[in-house]
Amino acid sequence: MVAKPPSASSFAVSTEETSVGDGLQKIRNTRTYQVEDDGAPGKSVDIDREEMAKGYLYGRTIVPISAEDQEIVKFETFTSLKIIGFIPRSGFDRPLGLSNSNMIIASKANDKAIMALSSFIHALYELDSIALGRLVIKDDKPPVMIAMAPVIEPEYECLVDVQLPFGEDMRRYKFAPLDTVKTITGKTLAKHRLIPTEELQEAMNDYVDAMDLTNLEGANDESLPFAQPDDMFSPLLHRIQQVIRSRATYTDETTIPEINPVLVRYSTVPSSLDPEEDLARLKQSADIKFIPAKAKGKKIGRDKPLSGLDIGKLLEERTRSQRINRDNPIPEFRQMIASVQKNEDIRDLVQQMGEIIKDNIRTSVADMQYGCAVECLKVLREECITFEVFELYDVFVRGLKLFVETDRRDFWSKVRKEKLGLVLPGEDERSSVTIDESNKFYYGR
Repeated sequence: MVAKPPSASSFAVSTEETSVGDGLQKIRNTRTYQVEDDGAPGKSVDIDREEMAKGYLYGRTIVPISAEDQEIVKFETFTSLKIIGFIPRSGFDRPLGLSNSNMIIASKANDKAIMALSSFIHALYELDSIALGRLVIKDDKPPVMIAMAPVIEPEYECLVDVQLPFGEDMRRYKFAPLDTVKTITGKTLAKHRLIPTEELQEAMNDYVDAMDLTNLEGANDESLPFAQPDDMFSPLLHRIQQVIRSRATYTDETTIPEINPVLVRYSTVPSSLDPEEDLARLKQSADIKFIPAKAKGKKIGRDKPLSGLDIGKLLEERTRSQRINRDNPIPEFRQMIASVQKNEDIRDLVQQMGEIIKDNIRTSVADMQYGCAVECLKVLREECITFEVFELYDVFVRGLKLFVETDRRDFWSKVRKEKLGLVLPGEDERSSVTIDESNKFYYGR
């Protein structure tokens, strides 16, 4: 069983006197289900969970199954462990194990069970065999196949089980051999760029030898090998617990304690090893070359095509001559901004899209057009980040906040919910907006 770190709960800053722990208040979650309806306000209608039915995809067809009919597809099982048969230990393929291993022991208060399980374990051990079983851990849970191997120690006896795959879980792939290359005609090549040379193999052997941990001593006992499981601790688990204890004990401190060196003992190469020289020779033998990172943003403008027909120029002329259709703004905006050649064209498209968003808000009856305005705003933000012109979006959204503060303040709550405010450095590294500035922009006036 893998140890898991403690999980955090969500809290909100409380303005009430009934707050808990440092002025925080617990959050209660609610969930609503909606279906699209063009004639309803917001183009959606809330429905009850009782009105929903599960559906299964059959090709592209959805096959609905009601709660009453759900019992038909349920595979009825009962908690049990049944022995199916036995195989020789040598016939068990270890890569077939799908899960973590578990230990099966008898109850200490049941002498009859202890005697029966001990006899079963010794019989498997003497015959050098493994038992195959069908396990159902709880009623109506799907059955699994497990393999059980005997373990006999001076202190205890047990069966160690591991889950086995079904036929649908198996994936078999064929890979070409690494030391030979065959041509289309069937000829085997002795030299090829994909076949490692003797120099490369020798460099790899030297590098592996330089990283050998066999001769290193244990951390707490020199007679034990290096990196014993008892000396290795989960950095994630203990680091979170360390920080929680520190904050709980010293509530006024803002600094985080230094990480314990024991947790990062095995995070770096031991100082007694010096593989850098062998690694450099390995890189040289393998002819490893540095590949620069791919640019994040889209390139404005394209290289001149070999055909001589500049499609981008034609699309640019079309972009300049056309305006975004208010009845179909999102597809047209995406299409037109993908063909721009200059930043001035992007500025014009952003301005057009901004006017459409404001027009939808201005002419909306209640919040009927808010959904369309939010989707347009979302696309505008995504494209401005993609084309590395987030400044245009920040300028627009600041003006949009002033625009809706008069008589459309309810629209700003949707902007806040969808997190469509100022662009943060995590979205574009050139942005200098901090989290505090972003929150102030959302909630301030």
